[in-house]
Amino acid sequence: MELQTWKIIVTFVTVSAGVVAVIGPFLISNISDKIADQYKLELTRNFSELKKDNSVIQAKLDPFIEFAKQKFPSKSQDEALAALKEDLSSLQRQTNQLSKRLEQRKFNDNQTDAFLTVLGKLQKVKVRIENYNSDAEAVRFAKQISGLFKRAGWQVQEIVRLAGSPPKGIVIGVKERSAVLEEYVQGIGGVLQPFGNVHAELWDQISSGELLILVGTKE
Repeated sequence: MELQTWKIIVTFVTVSAGVVAVIGPFLISNISDKIADQYKLELTRNFSELKKDNSVIQAKLDPFIEFAKQKFPSKSQDEALAALKEDLSSLQRQTNQLSKRLEQRKFNDNQTDAFLTVLGKLQKVKVRIENYNSDAEAVRFAKQISGLFKRAGWQVQEIVRLAGSPPKGIVIGVKERSAVLEEYVQGIGGVLQPFGNVHAELWDQISSGELLILVGTKE
């Protein structure tokens, strides 16, 4: 390669290095500034959205804060809000309990099949199915039980009591204890157990060998 060509190359490299040395920091600084500006812009936008969201949340909280102050005037704002939260939690628990009590007792397909199977294995006797007119849910459930006994071929007498306080759960009544009647109590009571407390009682008002099912309130 000719000497002149080498000189040109060396000169170009030298000049290029000088240019880079001069404008390099400027370019890097310029790029850094652009990144910083973009970051600041994004941060400002996020902060604005956060303030907006906080304003929305605060607007939703304001009525509760005011109500808490009115209900608990002697407490600080935080204490009043904590007390209000506890009241609301208690109310929610009571609502859930009421909702559970209001649910209708009803046989599903599996429970229906299980009940009919049990009734099919027992010797058929006269059964009295009673409930109280004051409890509409118990009246409906008693009719379901009565219908299943009839499907299984049992002799059923339905009685609706017009006065008195219904018991909780389901009572299976017998005149006197015996191995056969105990089998009825265990078999029928076992199927009815998911619908509430089932317990057996001696019942003077029924005939010997007769079975009583008293459908009380849903627990």
